[in-house]
Amino acid sequence: MIGAILAATVLMAQAAPAAAGPVAAAAPAGPVLAKRNEDLICKQEQVLGTLFPKKVCYTRAEQEERTKEDQSNLDHQQRSQYQTFQK
Repeated sequence: MIGAILAATVLMAQAAPAAAGPVAAAAPAGPVLAKRNEDLICKQEQVLGTLFPKKVCYTRAEQEERTKEDQSNLDHQQRSQYQTFQK
């Protein structure tokens, strides 16, 4: 019974795109890939609440911008905590 349902689902999934007709140019579902001349930096980041790391990729410019933003947020957070204790 379960095998028949699985087989029917697979057949329907394969037949659906052919029946849909021509597809207009659509935006890609995933993130836009970097140009070939830009270096990608990929690494595994730990996700809070799970043991499985997530692979993320950035261009060098995106990574530098992210680092600057993270440092700015950290500085702001530390300054606001210091001001709270001064009062």
